[in-house]
Amino acid sequence: DRSSSHCSTCPSIDHIQNFLRMIFSVQRLSTECGVMCLAYMDRLVECTKLTFHPTNWRRVVLGALILASKVWEEQAVWNADFLALFPSTTVNELNELERQYLTGLHFNVSLSGSVYAKYYFELKSLSEMQFPSEPLSAEKIKRLEEKSAGFQYKHNNHNKLLRAQSIDHFEPKSRPHIID
Repeated sequence: DRSSSHCSTCPSIDHIQNFLRMIFSVQRLSTECGVMCLAYMDRLVECTKLTFHPTNWRRVVLGALILASKVWEEQAVWNADFLALFPSTTVNELNELERQYLTGLHFNVSLSGSVYAKYYFELKSLSEMQFPSEPLSAEKIKRLEEKSAGFQYKHNNHNKLLRAQSIDHFEPKSRPHIID
């Protein structure tokens, strides 16, 4: 609901947890997506000096979850899959959110096993949820590093193709500030 996203007070921890539980439950996201989400949010703040505030935290979290699910999950994840949770949002807005997020991350969505472990143990220490005893098996670390590096490669090459296209019919368009 957009009207509640423009509130002027900071959300409570319970409010944030309920928001995350709802998304994880409906989308059936894994623990790994939650860990990767935290890593991407932290990286976005580091790369852009973004400050979380009452009007942007949901979009920042949602953008990180969309990326994490696309990088980690075995099934294809579409931005439209998230529309049931946010009926006043359009696919184009989610596409723009993802694009701005990737731009803010400089298309760096790769995560090493050690970076993942850092965020895993941070989340585990803060959470009341049941976490697996180990962050990732050796097989899953390899999968994480391969998939996240492959996702980054795909998006970097997509950008190169877009830059190489002709600008004969280029028309600048205003860009909504989805994240800010």
